[in-house]
Amino acid sequence: MGTNLIEGNLFTQLQEILDLLKIKYLPGKISFEGIVRKDHSVIPDMVLREALINALIHRIYNTTLQVNIKVFDDRLVIQNPGRLPDELTTDDLEIEHLSIPRNKLLADCFYKAGLIEAWGRGTLLIRNMCKSAGLPVPEFFQDQNTFKLIIRFNNSTGGVSGGVSGGVSKITFYDLYNCILENPGKRTDELAELLALPKRTLERWIKKLKDSNKVTYQGSPKTGGYFAKSD
Repeated sequence: MGTNLIEGNLFTQLQEILDLLKIKYLPGKISFEGIVRKDHSVIPDMVLREALINALIHRIYNTTLQVNIKVFDDRLVIQNPGRLPDELTTDDLEIEHLSIPRNKLLADCFYKAGLIEAWGRGTLLIRNMCKSAGLPVPEFFQDQNTFKLIIRFNNSTGGVSGGVSGGVSKITFYDLYNCILENPGKRTDELAELLALPKRTLERWIKKLKDSNKVTYQGSPKTGGYFAKSD
């Protein structure tokens, strides 16, 4: 099981988590119709996006708990700190229900950015899109402190498991340094492919390594690459 921790503003977190899930944990099958490439996702991109937006908008932020995402062989689990408002139950999420955003300013930002079509419809969209994709109905649970969404799937591409949460991954950070050490002269796109990481995340960690005087870039912008520096 691998663990990746994502940091940055919420828009950055959303995109990097989506990239990481699609590249590393939920890679779909690829087929071709003539010269047209077709991607067959394990879980539709729109389902992932809507589920993650809900978790980021409705979580409690005055806590050290983070949004946790786990991928198993047959299901995706997204768990965030914070229960539903008292006016809502998990059963209400499967029908038309009131819009009671926990963080109204965040919800408004995502709405104005075009990432939310209408408040109070996120769970319905997830449910309907799962049904359209032939997936089981998503499951909603909550306990005293957390809310959990489970999306089940039939992953014929092979078993995967791992986790994603907010923060920065020290292990992966040093994996990147070791990768550069063992593969001198590689460019960011080549390193991203070797580590199966989103390019945005890798570029951010390379900057940290450069700022820490751990790596250096040598050569021209088009043909150069990164080299580890000896202590």
